[in-house]
Amino acid sequence: RSYVAPKVWAPQPIVINANAHGCLIPSVVGLGVSAILLATGGTLVAGALALVSGWLLFASLKAGSAIKAAGRIALEIYPAEVAPGETFQALLELEPQGHLDLKHIQMTLTAVEKAKSGSGTNAKMHSEQAFEQVITLAEGLQLKAGERFDHEATFSLPVAAPISFDGSNNKITTTLTLTIQPAKDATLTHVSTIQVVGQSLR
Repeated sequence: RSYVAPKVWAPQPIVINANAHGCLIPSVVGLGVSAILLATGGTLVAGALALVSGWLLFASLKAGSAIKAAGRIALEIYPAEVAPGETFQALLELEPQGHLDLKHIQMTLTAVEKAKSGSGTNAKMHSEQAFEQVITLAEGLQLKAGERFDHEATFSLPVAAPISFDGSNNKITTTLTLTIQPAKDATLTHVSTIQVVGQSLR
């Protein structure tokens, strides 16, 4: 079954993640500890810790800069639930605060099943990918500050797509990952969960 996209889209701002964006506090703490070690004579350890912390600080600041430059990023997925063999649409809106030079923008639809076997110290987690679809929305894109980019993508679930499930030892999750890859800065990502239901629930 195919769904007609809504006449009026209303994409909502989303939270964007960037590589190393969460490393700011650990890097500052690391630099502080390295200074204490240096003062107490631990020169070799202090130097190594300072080097790692400095790299993390640089990467974190660069990631924050990439998120700020990207400006407003909004996404809407329709419909909220979809069954195997059906299609859904995703609309992306991007309005940067500054000049944005991008390698590409992609959306990746993935279904993964995770199962737990054993218990206690013998417990193991097994993961298997059921399918993956990648749509490239743009390549070599350059946007000026305030210049808006809109793009709608249509995905079709395989007929054999697994139904979403969340149990104590088994979990099946279908996600749509938005990837915005700047030419120089950190990769920006956002993951949305797609609820896959059985035909009997439609």
